[in-house]
Amino acid sequence: MSMEFEEGSLVDFYHVGTIDYKGQWYFFFQPSEPTGDIDPAELVVFRVEREGKDETLFPVKDEETLSELYDVFLKESGDADEPKPCKNCSRCGGCDKAEEKRTDN
Repeated sequence: MSMEFEEGSLVDFYHVGTIDYKGQWYFFFQPSEPTGDIDPAELVVFRVEREGKDETLFPVKDEETLSELYDVFLKESGDADEPKPCKNCSRCGGCDKAEEKRTDN
């Protein structure tokens, strides 16, 4: 996905995830290559506002909000320190059933 910034620069990003947090949708992007301002390992977070069929992305700049969103993103993506609990065990790797999946192969 390409995004044009206020100063007119065009940057390509990979969409790495979307979460619903406190009734708002947030998109997580990672630059596809290094840019002057954004490290390629950095996640860039945007709040989504919808009006009809149109979506507008607003960058999240508040450090406290970014920290909360990042924690939720890690938990939902399965990259957090604590495993995500299974609701109906699809052998996702988030519980002791994951070991059974590995031995089933």
